[in-house]
Amino acid sequence: MPHHPPVLYQIHTSWYGSFVERFGRVFLLSACTFFVTCSQDRSFV
Repeated sequence: MPHHPPVLYQIHTSWYGSFVERFGRVFLLSACTFFVTCSQDRSFV
């Protein structure tokens, strides 16, 4: 496991954390919308 400088590591983790947070929110929203749509389609069928 390579050793990273503290400053670069903090910048990397902060950027990575914000990216994961945004992607996670979009993924959860899409998953919920897809699940609701499928459940409605099944109820209609």
